Amino acid sequence: MTDLVAILDDEGRIGRLNQAMARRLQRPLRELLGEDFQVLFPFCREWLAEAARTPPSERSVWKEVVDPESQVVYELSLLELDIPSPVTGHRVVFMREVTQEREMARQVIAFERRAAAGDLLTGVAHEVRNPLAAIQAAAEVLEQDLASEAAYAAPMGIICRQVDRLKVLMDDLLHIGRPLDHLSVARESLLRVLETAVGVWRENAGNRAHRVEILAPEREPFSLRVDAPRIEQVILNLLDNAAQHSSPGSAIQVVLSRADGEVRLQVRDQGAGIPPESLRRVFEPFFTTRANGTGLGLTLVKSIVEGHGGHVSLWNNEPPPGLTFEVSLPAAPPEES
Repeated sequence: MTDLVAILDDEGRIGRLNQAMARRLQRPLRELLGEDFQVLFPFCREWLAEAARTPPSERSVWKEVVDPESQVVYELSLLELDIPSPVTGHRVVFMREVTQEREMARQVIAFERRAAAGDLLTGVAHEVRNPLAAIQAAAEVLEQDLASEAAYAAPMGIICRQVDRLKVLMDDLLHIGRPLDHLSVARESLLRVLETAVGVWRENAGNRAHRVEILAPEREPFSLRVDAPRIEQVILNLLDNAAQHSSPGSAIQVVLSRADGEVRLQVRDQGAGIPPESLRRVFEPFFTTRANGTGLGLTLVKSIVEGHGGHVSLWNNEPPPGLTFEVSLPAAPPEES
């Protein structure tokens, strides 16, 4: 791609520019002569001021800057001419778009980190499986021995269900960074799966400080073919993330909808959101914005959703506050709905 080039005078106005810059601004070249460069490219303001103050021998050859509005990544360079022109100026600005290169590099790094995380988690999951199997065996014995004691039925049921969920979680940790090929799919109602997950989530007393509001059209089951326990895990992780970024007493909204052959689930919190530079990294293994976070919950969400042929995205709410995660999954064929 051709670099964008402009020659600026002492006041930062454009004396000359190339066609590539005119095309990027979508304006005729001659119309841009005399325009304030920093008005046309406001995200370059701080860089240009700092570069102009810094002696050429101490100045970085290229500086990476992101346009916050378009999220386009540029490399910028400033060259000062030894023989300035009183008409065109003496500072030459070079702009090179490197968005695609940076995204490719980020994907390569993310892939390598996922592979490394997979190796680490394989060892952890194997170590957890043995004591988990012992807990399950003990729980099953107690459940049989206490079958006639009604007071113990509910807590024993919780223990057995949570042990089963942990076994599924250990299986999924073994497959982070690898395709999920062990799904047990069946036709399910996403609304039913959601209600089950919310019920499990509320069993944790620490989560009861948050209100979960389910917003869905009446009599719409949102049918799809999924491995229900794993989609429950996705919802639990998203609810945990929303609660950890929200103040107690605030509402977490879960919205179900259907569009373009997909069933969509949105989890909206009322927290502070995520810095724009972190949005692309939230699904990377071990990346977290919380002091006590593991950085694996959202990685697992992405792995499970993509294993079902779906995709997950997120954005800061406009207007604020809060963040929205959206999970999109293929809807069941019409004849199965």
